[in-house]
Amino acid sequence: MYYSKTPQLIQPQPQEGNQRQRGWKTINGWDYEAKKLATCLIRNSKHAPYRWHITVNIKTVLTIAEHKAFWKRATKIFRQHFSGFYIREPNLDNHINYHLMVNSKISERRLRDCLKLALADMPYTHTVKRIYSPFGLCRYICKVKDHADKRVYIADTVNLNKHGTIGEFWHKPLSQIWQSVIKEERHISATVNEAEPHITRAASYLHGLTGGYYTLKHIRRSLAKGYPDNAPEIRALSATWLDNLPGYRDA
Repeated sequence: MYYSKTPQLIQPQPQEGNQRQRGWKTINGWDYEAKKLATCLIRNSKHAPYRWHITVNIKTVLTIAEHKAFWKRATKIFRQHFSGFYIREPNLDNHINYHLMVNSKISERRLRDCLKLALADMPYTHTVKRIYSPFGLCRYICKVKDHADKRVYIADTVNLNKHGTIGEFWHKPLSQIWQSVIKEERHISATVNEAEPHITRAASYLHGLTGGYYTLKHIRRSLAKGYPDNAPEIRALSATWLDNLPGYRDA
């Protein structure tokens, strides 16, 4: 069954849904999955640096079976040359495009030759760019927050994976990375509650020293991650903030 201009490949009006149901095919499902995936991708980049960002734009309409067959063939060739991560991105013309992040040491020329071989006989365009900011790129390809207006939802009837890996991409299983994120977030939340108001005062002092370069929220989280090992430093910074507060008198 071929795609048509009727909403068979995409959902122009996705349902709100539940964050734990239907994954990337509802608004709340996408919110949850995208935040989770982007966070894990960013964590993973610290252990397995991302080197290249490739976009592949397929310029023809394919059936679901044809998409699966061509991508299976392409990734088989990719695995012989690099490891990486891909995410599928449908568009309003009923085509599917791909973002790939490569974390192998491989030259640009070799990457382009690999693409040419893997996508032979498939009409496509592509770009290959070196990755300098994994944080921004991971949030962009997952369409998190500020990029949410660029989302195109896959229809319920389309059983294509939203994303996947090529070779050994994750430094740990994805589930383990996510559990470590949850554990850290719980620690930060408990720490902020326990160490208030010292953390807020210390963060305010550092925020002023940096001229506002780093947000107050970012500094508070950084201090909370190191607590209680950094408790003496936090209290010292808190006291310094009070000493420099105009009109403050130590009771």
